[in-house]
Amino acid sequence: MTITILHASGYSFCKSFQYDDEKIVKGNIFLPRYFHLETAEADDVEQLSTLLMRLESDRSRLIIRGTVTDGVDASKPVRRKKADALSLSQEAPFVDKPISWLMLDIDKQLLPPTIGLLTQPVEAIEHLISQLPTEFHSCSVHYQLSGSAGVTYTDRVSAHLVFWLDKPTTSTQLKEWAKAVNNKHRLIDDALFNPVQPHYTSKPSFPIGYTDPFSGRRSGLIKKSHEAVTIDYSVVEKVRHHRQIHPQEKFEGVSGYDNILARLGDGLG
Repeated sequence: MTITILHASGYSFCKSFQYDDEKIVKGNIFLPRYFHLETAEADDVEQLSTLLMRLESDRSRLIIRGTVTDGVDASKPVRRKKADALSLSQEAPFVDKPISWLMLDIDKQLLPPTIGLLTQPVEAIEHLISQLPTEFHSCSVHYQLSGSAGVTYTDRVSAHLVFWLDKPTTSTQLKEWAKAVNNKHRLIDDALFNPVQPHYTSKPSFPIGYTDPFSGRRSGLIKKSHEAVTIDYSVVEKVRHHRQIHPQEKFEGVSGYDNILARLGDGLG
């Protein structure tokens, strides 16, 4: 499987922090108009994890789900734009082809009081995984804690979770699935399921004198019994059908995929 990497010299795509009146504050990330195109190969989640660990120390590179279309000159700069019939290939070079990996962006999920983010980061990641559909629970995963983890909050956890898929899948299909899983309770950020959406991979930067709370333990590979996930896409149709027959039903305050499905049920009878 080919992984698409975008590179821009002189730019920093990491979450950065600096002091402002003795308070630590987050800076902004600026994206250039054009990138240099690179690729890397990975055949399973372990190889992908190795690549992501290497990219952690590289602030000038990021990855996207998109696949470069035919006719693009990889030696010339390209725009981060989906291909269309009206644009030149260098100006809109990426298409949404099925690929074998996905990154889940999960933001600020409250931790149970028995898990301390600063002292138990792997347990915090396992808690996030427990909120996902059950098919993810026994699958190997590469994780990376958010740059804000342990800096602006310690009672919640935000992270990227990267899984290998048993069947290549398009971003379009994954976006529909993510919206169904969320179903009135936001768990997964479906913005990543866009072929040209930046997937930031570098670790955060901190000012001199500030210690990274997760130095050397911000990311890693958790190996489990299954190497790849078999996603159950039937949830898309189940949620669509339920909304049709119960258009006014709300699910505010209901957390987690299994709890939402328990509320959905199979309808009357």
